[in-house]
Amino acid sequence: MYKNNRDASSRGCIAAKLKEETKKLEHFLEETFQLLRYIVTIGQKMMEINPRLLLVLLVLKMMLV
Repeated sequence: MYKNNRDASSRGCIAAKLKEETKKLEHFLEETFQLLRYIVTIGQKMMEINPRLLLVLLVLKMMLV
């Protein structure tokens, strides 16, 4: 009888640890996806700015010549 209680308690402890680890992993993945979305957004903005920046640099170069 005591062995059954220990086994049940042990299983409960393992289940609690697994649940906690799952929550930590979910949080980590959520933060990772947020970071990836941020990186993609920055890349898109850089692609928008790049032609404008090249134009400004060409104008400056022409002014200096």
